[in-house]
Amino acid sequence: MKLYLTLFFLLIMCFPAFCYIDPGTGSMLLYAIIGISAALLYAFKGYFYELRSKITGKGYNLDSDLSEYDFVFYSESKVYWNVFSPVLENLDKLGKKSIYLTSSNDDLGLSYKSDNITSKYIGEGIKAATYLNNIKADIVTMTTPQLDILTLKKSKKVNHYSYIFHAPTDVGIYGKYAFDNFDSMLCVGKHQITHIREFEEKRKTNQKKLFETGCTYYDVLLKKEQRTEKNQKPVILVAPTWNKNSLLARFGFDILKPLLTEKYKVILRPHPQMYISQKKLIEEIKKESTKYLDLVWDEKPSGEDSMNESDILISDLSGIIFDYAFVYKKPVISIDSTVIDIGLELEDMKIDELWELNIRDKLGKLVKEEEITKLLIYVEELLSSFGKENIESIIKESIYNFGNTGDVAAKQLIELKENLKK
Repeated sequence: MKLYLTLFFLLIMCFPAFCYIDPGTGSMLLYAIIGISAALLYAFKGYFYELRSKITGKGYNLDSDLSEYDFVFYSESKVYWNVFSPVLENLDKLGKKSIYLTSSNDDLGLSYKSDNITSKYIGEGIKAATYLNNIKADIVTMTTPQLDILTLKKSKKVNHYSYIFHAPTDVGIYGKYAFDNFDSMLCVGKHQITHIREFEEKRKTNQKKLFETGCTYYDVLLKKEQRTEKNQKPVILVAPTWNKNSLLARFGFDILKPLLTEKYKVILRPHPQMYISQKKLIEEIKKESTKYLDLVWDEKPSGEDSMNESDILISDLSGIIFDYAFVYKKPVISIDSTVIDIGLELEDMKIDELWELNIRDKLGKLVKEEEITKLLIYVEELLSSFGKENIESIIKESIYNFGNTGDVAAKQLIELKENLKK
């Protein structure tokens, strides 16, 4: 009886679909065990939802026919709406019928109104995966990597899966086999294309169609009005990543203390994931920060306001450094740190080939850990002498179609669809 009860609760409980592999996981054996377990669990749950739907007349239609739409897009989180919106807006202008599926019930995309664009909330975790694993569509485009590796499986009724990058970062920072099962990819820069081709050759997998697209959400950021007036006193934004090698995880409040003088205002923006995975550390830093009036916490979903207000950014190997440098053309101080490659595509690359490692010093200043006591000196130097020339050259060399990516992506998908018909 206990066994049956356990199986029953496994079937009715909803677990988050963690589609990104934690860098701490490692071996091929572990991937195999997790993959098989996830597949069995999802199969059982899929049958359960189908049976419940037939009995009650409610629930998810596991055979969702979306073939009436030219394009299907899936977003696992509301934070990716800025990635998809430039593409959808341009497809809308071209009269192409598309549907935007999301796993966030407060996604801004759900309020997008158009005769050509439909949006739909499909639930989270197992509900979303069950729906997606059974849809019928011509082309599905998503930002979720590791398709057909863990939780999100390829539907037999989808003709083509396309991946769209949500950041300019190199492919090495993604989980193992992140892109092996996609049919095409909308790439940000040539560094991504180079390493994807290398993986295909090493693994003897089919060559994907790789488009020279660009970073779509830069279109959104560039359209927003930027601050032109000068701050009364310089504003320093501290925005590290969230993993165990991040600035806050390694140094805690000590990284902020040298900056907290009356000369500067400091904005602290921890990565949103830190509030989940390192909640205790966040509480400790908040407790220490209460007596500093010039320290402000930014806990908004988007960092746009803080990037716009501030004059300089201090971070580590976080994706925000590229948004800050490329869109706002402001200096970045990057604290050097050891790159953890366990469980990542980087295991099959040379670390010194990673694109972001090779451009950090051109965004402002690359600082070694032992030099952290000199942070204030570097801040003053960059605020007085930083030039935008390096930034412009990096954009030209590394980012396709900067500022016009949505239009390009829409036309590339239309081209793709037309070629599939041949």
